Amino acid sequence: MMKKLLLIFLCLNIYGMAHAQDKEISGRVISKDDGQPMPGVTIVVEGLTRGTQTGVDGTFSLSAPQGATLVVSFIGFATQRVPVTGSSVYNITIAQDTKQLQEVVVTSFGIERDKKSLGYGVSGVSSEEITKAPVTDVTNALAGKVAGVQISGTGGGLSSSNITIRGFSSITGSNQPLFVIDGVPIDNSGGSNSVNAGVASSNRAADINPDDIADITVLKGATATVLYGSRAASGAILITTKKGEFGTKNQVNFSSNYGVGTINRFPEFQNEYAQGSNGNYINNVPGSWGPRINGQTVTNWFGEEEQLRAYPDNVRDILQHSQFLQNTLSFSGATDKYNYRISYGNTYETGLVPNNELKRNSFSVNAGTSVTDKLTVNTSINFINNRSERTQAGNQGSNPLWRGFIHREAMTCLACPIRTSWGTNCGLQEKITRTGLLKM
Repeated sequence: MMKKLLLIFLCLNIYGMAHAQDKEISGRVISKDDGQPMPGVTIVVEGLTRGTQTGVDGTFSLSAPQGATLVVSFIGFATQRVPVTGSSVYNITIAQDTKQLQEVVVTSFGIERDKKSLGYGVSGVSSEEITKAPVTDVTNALAGKVAGVQISGTGGGLSSSNITIRGFSSITGSNQPLFVIDGVPIDNSGGSNSVNAGVASSNRAADINPDDIADITVLKGATATVLYGSRAASGAILITTKKGEFGTKNQVNFSSNYGVGTINRFPEFQNEYAQGSNGNYINNVPGSWGPRINGQTVTNWFGEEEQLRAYPDNVRDILQHSQFLQNTLSFSGATDKYNYRISYGNTYETGLVPNNELKRNSFSVNAGTSVTDKLTVNTSINFINNRSERTQAGNQGSNPLWRGFIHREAMTCLACPIRTSWGTNCGLQEKITRTGLLKM
């Protein structure tokens, strides 16, 4: 009997000591971004079943033993762990979790929505993914990063880029998506990447400096058309430019990128038979159905005798390595009342074809201020000077290399003699003549 009473007394003593160590604590939870109270924040004592939530004014109160840890959590914000010390009042600040915010996307007019709540397909690309492999044309940065988006082009800012989202939506009209920069639609009538109808022009998205982009959102599906009308029938690509980040005050950033491009692979050419037909050399026939090349003497288009020989490296010799250099200098800062970012970008690029080059200078200002708690004013100014000298892409005489792959020395893009008294139709004429691009 005495043992049972002693055991009961011991348990009551331990229970009383545990309760004696608990104390009432209170405090307030605010947001690090704007200093406003955070209602609905969950606060639990780690290892125990005790917990509470903050009220509409961000305040809370609960009992916790000294030495315990308070776990403070809220959707979209980083979890905080606060140790319980001798103080009875705790003012806790929580910050947004950028990893969780990756699931938040920008839809029309800069409205942020939870990706899971949207009723149509949407994908996002962050600035880190864009600048990881630097490019001069931002459209090429989307290649392989967004499901359902097909991008074809010869690469670089000198060429056109054809963007198709979930296949073709029109047989006769444009299948290019609408580009929207900070809520402002821009002309994207170019970039048709023509093959049999002449020149393929580039789209104006090539004017954007990739270093100025904060993120890209790709809207897919017919429902996305409702946001921007018929111009977005083939989808929409929303580009949000960088702004001053809260808490950075005044910041100076400089970035420089250099890249080199080369031909991935060349088509296989036969260099055994000359131009002609039925085994006979004919100087005005482009097909390679002539005699076997053995160094025999033939009469060319100009009535001159020459030794018949092949030029196996004529296509390779006319092309070169492309290069680009991209520099960006920016000034940015932000407080709880205003934000700003001023940047200057300079880009220089050379093409795979000689004498092709692009020079782009861009200047942008992005600033905003909070007039009241419910009214924010933002402004964006961009000045872009994009100049390029380039060989046209496409065919039907618009691209001197197009006919160069199938015609011989005696033919030009327009079936005229290459060397004429008035000049030539091909921009690479002298280079073609020296390297024998059109010779067999």
